Amino acid sequence: ARNHYQRALEGDREALAPRYGLLAVLWGVGRYGELVVEARRVLHRDGADATGRYFESLALSKTAPADPATLEALRGQVVRNREADPVVMAALAGSYESAGLDDLAEGWFSRTLKVVPGDIEALRGLGRLYAKAGRTEALGSVYRRLLESRPDDRRARRGLVRTLVELGRWAEAAPEIERLIASGSRSERLRTTLAHCYRRSGRHADALLVLRELIVERP
Repeated sequence: ARNHYQRALEGDREALAPRYGLLAVLWGVGRYGELVVEARRVLHRDGADATGRYFESLALSKTAPADPATLEALRGQVVRNREADPVVMAALAGSYESAGLDDLAEGWFSRTLKVVPGDIEALRGLGRLYAKAGRTEALGSVYRRLLESRPDDRRARRGLVRTLVELGRWAEAAPEIERLIASGSRSERLRTTLAHCYRRSGRHADALLVLRELIVERP
């Protein structure tokens, strides 16, 4: 797609449609530095170009998230959009997080999730904030929501296991560990944790089976 738009621009440097398409592609593939350059080319021609300003703001949320100018640009996008734009909202939340304004970041991540309940970037953002603040219960809820939309996300499931163990919810942690093991995660540490969860939840026979397996595997 990127090559398509670049070829179109070679044929007509003044055409806006392929340039807008290129901006969208660069955002989608995460080429944020290039996106800043291309968005500013659009704005050099017309400083009031809404699409150019939109993508410039998004790109800056990745390349200079804590910069006051970035925050101002993103706030401007939120004001200009008559309908809630979850992409801009999550970008603003991320910039607030980078600037150390955690309360504002949490608020905007939460607003994003009201528009798109399964927004991955917003959920991960809340997860970082909750982990930083030691809000284990809330962090566990985030991991569960991530797994609702991405059941094969091992990272999220490992995170959920950590929170459940920290909260002492052994019976809830055990099946989550079982799912990780079934997906291929068979580290000694993970299985030792499983045995511990079995024992603490009264499943002593299951705990012994896991421990015996570990003993047999040791050289």
